[in-house]
Amino acid sequence: MPFASEEEARALCRRVRCPVLVVHGELDGCQPRERAVAVAELAGGTLVALEGAGHLPQARHPMKVNELLREFAASVVPPKPKVKTWTRALSRRRRALCVSSPIGLGHAQRDVAIADELRKHHPDLEIDWLAQHPVTAVLEASGERIHPASALLANESGHIESESAEHDLHCFQAIRRMDEILLAKFMVFHDLVCDEPYDLWIGDEAWELDYYLHENPEQKQAAYVWLTDFVGWLPMPDDGEREALLTADYNAEMIEHIARVPRVRDRAVFVGNPDDIVPDAFGPGQPLIGDWTREHYAFSGYVTGFDPAALSDRAALRQQLGYRDDEQVCIVTVGGSGVGGALLRKVIAAYPLAKRAVPALRMIVVAGPRIDPASLPTHDRLEVRAFVPQLYRHLAACDLAVVQGGLTTCMELTANRRPFLYFPLRHPFEQNFHVAHRLDRHRAGRRMDYATADPDAIAAALAAELGRAVGGLVGDCLLESGGVQHPGGLDDRPTSYAYAVFFHRPDRHCDPELDPGWTAVDAVMPFQFTGQDHYEPLDDLRRRDAGRPDDQQPVATVLPPGHVPRRSQRRPCSRGAGNGAVTSPNPSRLTASIVPPSVRQRVGLRDTQWIDLRRTARPTRRWCAVRLGRARRGGSPGQR
Repeated sequence: MPFASEEEARALCRRVRCPVLVVHGELDGCQPRERAVAVAELAGGTLVALEGAGHLPQARHPMKVNELLREFAASVVPPKPKVKTWTRALSRRRRALCVSSPIGLGHAQRDVAIADELRKHHPDLEIDWLAQHPVTAVLEASGERIHPASALLANESGHIESESAEHDLHCFQAIRRMDEILLAKFMVFHDLVCDEPYDLWIGDEAWELDYYLHENPEQKQAAYVWLTDFVGWLPMPDDGEREALLTADYNAEMIEHIARVPRVRDRAVFVGNPDDIVPDAFGPGQPLIGDWTREHYAFSGYVTGFDPAALSDRAALRQQLGYRDDEQVCIVTVGGSGVGGALLRKVIAAYPLAKRAVPALRMIVVAGPRIDPASLPTHDRLEVRAFVPQLYRHLAACDLAVVQGGLTTCMELTANRRPFLYFPLRHPFEQNFHVAHRLDRHRAGRRMDYATADPDAIAAALAAELGRAVGGLVGDCLLESGGVQHPGGLDDRPTSYAYAVFFHRPDRHCDPELDPGWTAVDAVMPFQFTGQDHYEPLDDLRRRDAGRPDDQQPVATVLPPGHVPRRSQRRPCSRGAGNGAVTSPNPSRLTASIVPPSVRQRVGLRDTQWIDLRRTARPTRRWCAVRLGRARRGGSPGQR
């Protein structure tokens, strides 16, 4: 309550008999430092000044204020005595703590695969998990050890579901309104690592961990690895200018964090390949996401958590799972969150119509761990299941899948070459931009609009897509390891490899999207590996065009592994009205890579198979294709 005079306020401070802590931000424009000094002196308390902090430091710098409050409370009421044991560093077991995002189940599956690989390299490694439902369901099924402190984590999944509507989630805004939850989760992590030493922290899109470590870098006590499958907050067009400004501000803060304290992340890993990065900029006047990510991240390739080659015998797999040869199996799943209930109901409504069109149809609806199967409608011979362990095996065996648009399920289907319909939620930027960009690159899936797709339209799409032959992952996108390797490091490297060749005007840099009239992927040129980073052409790289003068004859540019052509003037792409349309070229897509025999076998690539590298950004929707395969020494170029 306001005081009648300054003297009345001072008199009240003098009457205080309990311990007092005064926390003051030096940049506070509302309360001057002199007032904080006076309160501390009159009450006989302690003043802590926070340099660089402003008004309400408990909101802007909550981690530090929490720490001050804990120290203050301990000074007033000392904790009860307890026995602690210290273990000499060289006598400790290697320990890692994994923090996995609970939004969906995709993080859990890949994190378990990464943990298994870590144990192969370090058999003595002890891994603890700080996680919550539904991630814990996957971890428990895999025999992983969930730390008891996980029970203290605030419910992130529940918050996300509370922010959702019918097949809609303003994902960026929901995360912005999750500050208290993220802080509470970080404080649990902080208490845990203060009591128990770990050699390695792994955060798979553990936003609370990454943010508060960069805000409080002095809290870092172990090596820290950050994993993510997307970089850059992007605004949804119909959310207006304010969201565009906010996402740009979030991106700018993240860039500033990395630039100011690069030591926080010992390794940042992008779960994918460079071509999977969207062509956008972080915001007005900020760098392109692709350029910045290539500079600050390592690329692991996509991690599925399983080997697609082990599932290549679909007939045997279907028999193991109880699927008959004479039935068309459709799996409907919306992942591990509770946001997909509306989509399940709409697809279930389309089932009778689809069944009439395809009598052999067998539809299996997977409700997931956060949707009650009893809450869904039923039809004769429609199967509704709850959580299905190793769902990827069912997806590999099915004839068609219907999914929500999350990255993990879509990439599992892409890796196993299964046709699928995907319905991105209306406002999550990740599904609408980042995931859609990857799927477009692989020509995978058929995108559907939930708002306009009625049961008739869904049934027609199901009938059209069932059993459709599809390609696999394209270019250099591998599934478990870190992309296509350099042949110098391969034991089974052949004598020569085929590279993508772009023919272009001699006065233009190689960029088919900038110069579609002059460029064409026309052939595969055999190259001999003659030494580290050196490849000797085995054939003439010039192609004559009788209709053009000599000084305008096309020149062949060979794209070596991992090379990304750069143009002198680059501009970020702008997005269409909600459809994520690319309106400017994306040079980062022009990457060609070696395909060694072992890799070719894993993705089912044959020497005579044409693989689409990427789609042009032009309305003609033309596709440029190259053939990737092994070339014999002295062989001739492949024919188109």
